Amino acid sequence: MILTSKKDGVVTIPLKNGVDFVVLVPSTSEVDDVLWAEARNTAKNFIDAGVITEEWVKVDVAGTENMPLVLESDDKKETTKRLVPARLSDIDRRNQKIQKVVASTYHMPTLLAWDATELRADVRLDIRRQIEAVESGKIKG
Repeated sequence: MILTSKKDGVVTIPLKNGVDFVVLVPSTSEVDDVLWAEARNTAKNFIDAGVITEEWVKVDVAGTENMPLVLESDDKKETTKRLVPARLSDIDRRNQKIQKVVASTYHMPTLLAWDATELRADVRLDIRRQIEAVESGKIKG
């Protein structure tokens, strides 16, 4: 799940089991779907207030049975679609959304993971520029 925290400081969200937690820094981060599925209800107030935003993608119902986090589609007419956590590869180039997501990411583990998995050359270039800017101190999250 791609999450953006707009809080000025670190946000620590306990999981349902109460043993572990998800830590979000002020920027965009990618969190394991299973962990976020356990933390999401606890974070609901942050989500509702717009402090944490989630990136979702619509997929066909078939194939979502074993996914840890699946929501009904916003459009009630789309009975064959569900919302699942988006990956970077799901985010569109239109309206420069992908560039905005990369530019709002200061979390190095997320940037490095995206650099290792992203296949689109232009997006990888944006990721590498962001890594360089964060490492050099030009950008501070």
